[in-house]
Amino acid sequence: MPHPNKAKGDRAERGVLRILSEYDSSARRTRPGRREDEGDIHALSITWQVKDVARPVWRDWLTQIAEQVERSPYQHGAIVWKLRGYGGKPAKWLTVMELEQMCDLIAEKEQQR
Repeated sequence: MPHPNKAKGDRAERGVLRILSEYDSSARRTRPGRREDEGDIHALSITWQVKDVARPVWRDWLTQIAEQVERSPYQHGAIVWKLRGYGGKPAKWLTVMELEQMCDLIAEKEQQR
């Protein structure tokens, strides 16, 4: 039986993959446990790192995603973090990435029009 944290992480990745697959039919999870970590999911030409923990550790995660992007086939990386429900509202997935990368993505989309 997998460790509870591993099972929780796997569920989180599958949940995020379901959402991303609605926008990119080629979305896929990367192979976990590889020495050369390339993030958790590749979709929409982005390397995605999924986090399902109570408190974010942004500095560490931003360092991790930058390293993962270097090893991945993509130029952009994003962190997806599960914000616990509050005020009677359900949990939500939030995405964080460097502002310059987000602007690059938006500019690329605008040029494709």
